[in-house]
Amino acid sequence: MSSPLKRSIGLGIVILVKIIPVVHTIHSLDSEKLAHELSKCFKEQPQGEKKTLPVFLEINVDHEPSKSGLLPEETLELASKLAQIPELDLQGLMCIPAPGNTHPAYSHLRTLAEQCGNHTKGLLSMGMSDDFEQAIHEGATHIRVGTALFGQRSVPQKSG
Repeated sequence: MSSPLKRSIGLGIVILVKIIPVVHTIHSLDSEKLAHELSKCFKEQPQGEKKTLPVFLEINVDHEPSKSGLLPEETLELASKLAQIPELDLQGLMCIPAPGNTHPAYSHLRTLAEQCGNHTKGLLSMGMSDDFEQAIHEGATHIRVGTALFGQRSVPQKSG
């Protein structure tokens, strides 16, 4: 799941309670508050074989005001705090860079992942249909290639 999950806190934890049992991995964790809400909801749900909830920290590598995510300088502190929450399994870091800035952004995310050391499993979720080759070259372990598989999304025209 890589939509801005933090919006669900504003809607209440009802959404979290409903999605936790069916979500494999959260790719958009960007605050300690959200981490604790996810942990709480995870504990309250029957998980079967699932012992922990895999998560990625969403990093706003380009400091874009229109995007969610932690600022790079906040990453290590939150990663160390998440390592103390037993219900969450911090897989690594995720970013969606500004168009045209993929190489420096992916390189920066890789460096941040190295700085996080033992707090994560070292995985990197970065790259989409147009730039996944560059992301893989920079160390991506997870890529998003929906457009390559399903084609461009159609944007509904506004009437009026």
